[in-house]
Amino acid sequence: MHSLFQQEGEGSTPIPPLKPRDLTVRVISRQEAARVWKEYHYLRRDYSGAAVEFGAFSPTGLLVGAAGFSAMLGGSKAGGHPDYFELRRFWMHDNCGKNSESRVLMYCARWIRKHCPQIRYIISYSDFAKMGHKGTIYKACGFRMRGKTQVSEKGKGWASHENHKVADNWSKTRWVLDLR
Repeated sequence: MHSLFQQEGEGSTPIPPLKPRDLTVRVISRQEAARVWKEYHYLRRDYSGAAVEFGAFSPTGLLVGAAGFSAMLGGSKAGGHPDYFELRRFWMHDNCGKNSESRVLMYCARWIRKHCPQIRYIISYSDFAKMGHKGTIYKACGFRMRGKTQVSEKGKGWASHENHKVADNWSKTRWVLDLR
């Protein structure tokens, strides 16, 4: 399996523009996903409680995207909900064409529906205040907007549930996809 990581140190060739149908999606290892989050995701950090992670690959086998799901909602140290997965990380290379994100996300949702029958919902958050994320890919995939998180009273993060440990001082939009 080739990845962007292996090629960058060796004088990588640019990735040509890719169409959504050119991509192949499959489960990837925890180690490969962790490298994606640290190197390419805007937060530049990994997350805890990974349940399943996917890679999106170009026709030549280059890793050009990834999605990571966790049963630990929002990174809560208290755990999650038995029938929820949260989309904790999502990244796609800029040369992936229009609609690539929603195509990859829907593949992931179908895989979870088939292989994780206990999971009924996928929850995610869009961060408009900080990153300008409007939730467009969630709308395209059939997610429903389920309100906004609230900034904590102390002004040290948003609190959608007990034990949330994020230091962002703005609310996020909550999106939910019903898999059943």
